Order: sequence, then C-alpha cells, then structure tokens
Amino acid sequence: MKQTCIRLAPTELWVVAAALALSVLTPRALPLALGVAALFWLVRWVAYGRPSIAAPAAVHAPVLLLIALIPMTLWATSEPDITRTQVYRLLSGIALLYAMVNWATTRQRIQTLVTGIITLGWELRCLPPSVLSGKDQDCHFCRPISTPLCPDCSHLPSMPTLWPGC
Repeated sequence: MKQTCIRLAPTELWVVAAALALSVLTPRALPLALGVAALFWLVRWVAYGRPSIAAPAAVHAPVLLLIALIPMTLWATSEPDITRTQVYRLLSGIALLYAMVNWATTRQRIQTLVTGIITLGWELRCLPPSVLSGKDQDCHFCRPISTPLCPDCSHLPSMPTLWPGC
C-alpha cells in the first residue's frame, strides 16, 4: 500500500489540475475535484507520513484563516447557492496550491511550474470575458480598450474595478 502511494504521489499535480479543469467547464464537477484533492492528501499521508511534504509555514496561516472564514461566509450570505459554488472554488484553489507546492520540490520542477503558470496567464488573457465567466452574453462591466502599449487590444476587456480611470 505504501509503495503504491509513493508511486502515485508525484502524479498529484496533474490529476488535481485535470479535475479542476473539468470543474471550470462545469461547476457541478467542483465536489469531484475536491474529492480528488482530498484523496491525494490521504495518498501523501500514507506515502510520506504527513499530508503536506513541502508547504512552507508562510502558506499555512493565510490558508487556515481563509478556511476559518468559510462558516461565517456561508452563514452571512444572501445567495447560498452562489456562495457555496464560490466556496468550492476557493477550496479547489487551495487544493491546487498545495498540489503545486508539494510537486515543485526540485529546481527543474519549479521552473516548469513557473513557465506553465506564465504561459497559462498569457493564454487566458486572450479569451473574451464571456468565455471566462461561462456566459454567452457580453460582460456588462467590460469595455474595449486601446493603449499605447497594446494598440490592437480592442478584443481585451477593460474592467473599471481592476483598472480605475480606464
């Protein structure tokens, strides 16, 4: 059992990332993604004797604070269904963070992870807001922009909440 878990543990990032990618396509897959992440916490625990092999202490305190605020968030919400989905997204983001931290244990893996995150960010910036929000209609708070640094950015959104004065 322990040997199987030791062989399975290095695949955590890719399996958790795939489950989270599925949850982006359909929010109904969020509980499944969290279940997959929880399974890998157990795999790490059996394989290495602890649920997280490499997470620095600076990561734990903010994560624990966010998790501690979840009951208050669920209690205070006026839209429980929407809030529950967002809480699942928060927890899945935390699961992905720990999967990345536990996978990136060598210099080469850290470089691969950073390159992948930068590449993904550049690819996501090219998607229209309707794709990212999962809605077919245009984003009501976005307007096209054109700047000296990006003269042909008419397809990119301008989000006043992110860029004041635009």
